[in-house]
Amino acid sequence: MPAVTPKVIQAERHIEDATPLFPDYVREYIQAKKTKYSPLTLSGYLYNIENFFNWLLGEGIVAAKSIRDIHYDSLATLSKKDVELFVDKMANEILSGEDELEPKKRSKTSVARAVQALKSLFHYLTVETEDKVTQEPYFNRNVMLKITVDLELESKSRRSKRIEKKTYKSDEIDELLEFISGEYAATLSSRELPYFEMNKVRDLAILAVLFGSGIRGNELVGLKLKDVYMKDRYLDVIRKGDKADSVAIRPSSLTYLANYLNQRSMIYNVKETYPYVFVAKAPDGTVKQMSNQTLIRLVKKYTQAYGKEITPHKARYTFSKQYQLEGGTLIGLRDQLGHQNIETTSLYTTESMAEQKDVVNRMDKPKNKK
Repeated sequence: MPAVTPKVIQAERHIEDATPLFPDYVREYIQAKKTKYSPLTLSGYLYNIENFFNWLLGEGIVAAKSIRDIHYDSLATLSKKDVELFVDKMANEILSGEDELEPKKRSKTSVARAVQALKSLFHYLTVETEDKVTQEPYFNRNVMLKITVDLELESKSRRSKRIEKKTYKSDEIDELLEFISGEYAATLSSRELPYFEMNKVRDLAILAVLFGSGIRGNELVGLKLKDVYMKDRYLDVIRKGDKADSVAIRPSSLTYLANYLNQRSMIYNVKETYPYVFVAKAPDGTVKQMSNQTLIRLVKKYTQAYGKEITPHKARYTFSKQYQLEGGTLIGLRDQLGHQNIETTSLYTTESMAEQKDVVNRMDKPKNKK
């Protein structure tokens, strides 16, 4: 089972609510992919598929009254130009006010995800389905095979240089935690201070675990008490694709975590057996599992105040860098981060410009002659 986070629950509800809106063949697709994709992935795909179907209706490209009435024969006859117009619309649609200095558009990654959602649906309809009478796929012509998205390419080195500015060095992690422990309170108003003081021990534990294990934000908010092994210094997590895994964690991070868990019941008035490690108190006083959105805001708030804003995902890059500097292998890092292949892990390990300069500078040092 996937880590049951608020974000996963929201995705599952969206899948349930969206399913009746689609024609039978899309509902079959949803049922088939529930065991293949995570709720977050499938929910995202359905948003994009619904957007595409609504666009087909709005442009008069298909003759149907509603999404449920779109027959798969209409998809079989779509032209390459039709789909390219949709992709162009996705890429150039203004998402924020046109009067702003820099109107916001979708990133190329977001457009690529929309295309991937359609590729998944069309592959299912042209390869995986089986007509009850002919025992052949619903149709054979897959126009999505002709569609590509021009993502801006960059070398691993250049990507590393860009990401380097948004990662922390080992001493900066310690300085950040010390800043929160001591100086941060002085930056707050009298109204903000009590809330910070209540959550301080929890927030320090969250940052320590992120930087000390490299786990994803979704894995952190889904962490349960039974997943924490203090004595053996590791955590059990649920990876993408609902795969159970175990990861090592820095002993110093466990110190912060243990300090928080010792005070959690008293601070948040929850039972010691409440399953989720990290909780949050709502304005009405109820306490529940922390959400992904709360985690993102929390990390942004502290790192922005420290002067080097990052996201929970960028904390993974910081961990990866330190793991590499301490002599960790690429295979070990792959397993620690939960990647499916070594190529993904390699994106986290390129040397910084400073390290590259140090190497080439050493090449100019006088060599001892025999």
